[in-house]
Amino acid sequence: MGNRNLSRLGVLMVVALLIALPLPNYTPYASASSPSSAYIKVAVLNSTVRPSYATGMMNNEYENATDLLNRDPFIQAQIVNNTEIQADVLDDYDVLFLIDNWPENNSEPMIMDFWKNGGGIIALDSSIETLSYLGVLPNASIGDHGEGIYWAYNCYGEIYGIEIYIDHPVTKGYHVGEILKPDQIAGDCAGYNETRMKEEPEWDAMNKVAVLASDYNVMAVSVYDPSIKGRVVHIWNDNVNDNSTRGLILNAAKWAGEASLEDQLANLQAQLTSLQNQLANLQDQLTGLEDQLATLQDQLLNLNDTLTAQIADLEATINSLETDLNTVNSTLTTQIADLEGKLNTTTTITYGAIGVGIIGVVIAAVAIALSRRKPTP
Repeated sequence: MGNRNLSRLGVLMVVALLIALPLPNYTPYASASSPSSAYIKVAVLNSTVRPSYATGMMNNEYENATDLLNRDPFIQAQIVNNTEIQADVLDDYDVLFLIDNWPENNSEPMIMDFWKNGGGIIALDSSIETLSYLGVLPNASIGDHGEGIYWAYNCYGEIYGIEIYIDHPVTKGYHVGEILKPDQIAGDCAGYNETRMKEEPEWDAMNKVAVLASDYNVMAVSVYDPSIKGRVVHIWNDNVNDNSTRGLILNAAKWAGEASLEDQLANLQAQLTSLQNQLANLQDQLTGLEDQLATLQDQLLNLNDTLTAQIADLEATINSLETDLNTVNSTLTTQIADLEGKLNTTTTITYGAIGVGIIGVVIAAVAIALSRRKPTP
């Protein structure tokens, strides 16, 4: 019974600890309508400005982009504008999605701070100009759109097709050698030039994961993973609803925001380690409690044996006293009977002596009286 009660106590204490311990904001399969439970938070830029460095055409389909991202249970996307970016709204996000559009110049410092602090960036088609102008990719292009030097509008996917070049998290669900054809003619789309980018220091952290099928030098999908800054993905197609591009965009969002996910997992691991330490401490406490209970049980057993012996001694003493009392009572009864008999005899004798004495007195008195009545001679 003692061990069963101890087990129940241990279970209750562990449950209480688990309830009290703060756990990370973690949900294995969460609805995108619940921002707090999403793994990756993506800010989708809604911007219609055309900065001075822009050369291409803009496609600001922010609603379609947001809807697409929110179909994935591990992504929570929200629309942001330049005013919000300038109010540091990006601090609340893991990834900035430039959907073939450009931010205001006043938003650029906040975007650069976001990226330098580990925030990911996804850029579609002409948003490559912002990457170049800000010096994100490559840094050598800072202050210039970079067209014709580092990249060009020569990615004709609807004509020649886009070929998956390597296995990569961004191409998950696709296979190497697969040819993608956009659903509709998109016109001239942007792609980095491999030969030119190989001359830049960023190349060591870059990969081309998809290429123009007719010219492998044209990088249709590029990824950049610097060690101390955020990840960057450029995708040639500006149509977020295109069947060939949807999976790439969703994969890109998760990969670009993976650093944030790793931080969340690291925090989770730290909390699990803390939980393990607390459980170990609890086990030590339970072991100590078991020892105390064992000691208490021994003490109770010893006390029980002592009390049993003392009770037996008391019972023997009481029995002896009862016997002695019975003997004394019998003796006293006999003595009382003897005394009563003696008392009765003494009383009879005494009463008889008194009667004789009284008779003698009476006779003497009569004699005296008679003697007084005799005449004098």
